[in-house]
Amino acid sequence: IYEIFRYLLNERTFESKMFCEKFQISLSNLRRKIQDINDAIAIYDLYLTVGKKVTLYGNESSIRLLFFSFYYVIHHGIRTISFVDSQESLQQAEKICHYLAIEPSQTRIDLLALWLFINQKSIENQKPLALGVVTNQFKTQITCPNFLENFEEPDWHFYLAILEALEFISLKENDNFQAEHENKFSEATRHWIASYEEHVAELTIAQKEQVTKMMYHLSLLDEVLVLEGDVYTSFEVINEEKWRTSYPNFASRFAKFWSDFSKAAPEESRDFVKAKSLLLCFDLIPEELLYQKVSLCLLS
Repeated sequence: IYEIFRYLLNERTFESKMFCEKFQISLSNLRRKIQDINDAIAIYDLYLTVGKKVTLYGNESSIRLLFFSFYYVIHHGIRTISFVDSQESLQQAEKICHYLAIEPSQTRIDLLALWLFINQKSIENQKPLALGVVTNQFKTQITCPNFLENFEEPDWHFYLAILEALEFISLKENDNFQAEHENKFSEATRHWIASYEEHVAELTIAQKEQVTKMMYHLSLLDEVLVLEGDVYTSFEVINEEKWRTSYPNFASRFAKFWSDFSKAAPEESRDFVKAKSLLLCFDLIPEELLYQKVSLCLLS
């Protein structure tokens, strides 16, 4: 499957016979692998066909996110991808950090370089993004830097929107009060706050702003990808059983909160939203409510 993704990333299509001979597998085995991939990506309206050639079809923004999530899960950056000459992408990613006035840490540069490489490969393959892939409400006022010579405006807006939505970067210049408080998730935000305060604890004004920003990022992300399924929840890997074992009191409160929120906002009660909500709830909960109370009786 890894080699199938490598060929698709480089060319979006490849000859079935060539692939089978190179990796010494039968065409029927290749078809089974393709079916496994199709089962996983069907929810994103993406699919592979296999005949004389294997070809990937679907919305271009979803295809780019598929590649990004696939290589992010495996490599967490670009440096360890053996078939990629990463030097140019890393240099450009560092320039992007300076251009956006964000800290050029090695981890951030590695991740920005991976997402940059995915987009540039797509552009090289003459796979343009549709106009309006990022709506005006979420477009940044920051223009595309000159050193990204092959980027069109939709590529730049999409590149930044995904990084900000996934909270890999934070663009102070792109702060937009109206967008944060009036978006697709605004009603769900109100339900989130109400459910949290009913089942967990009261929120301060600053904490409510944290919730609002999280839901804003989710609304931005929802503009350009499907917020469900295994591909994108890979960005927030949560082991719920571990949380229940380590923090049973917190887990109980979160379960009641999530049940209430899911009933109030069923359309937004998706796995990705749940993962982000769990992490934020853990960050917000008062320490005295995190653990169960233990009473000791000492006898002398």
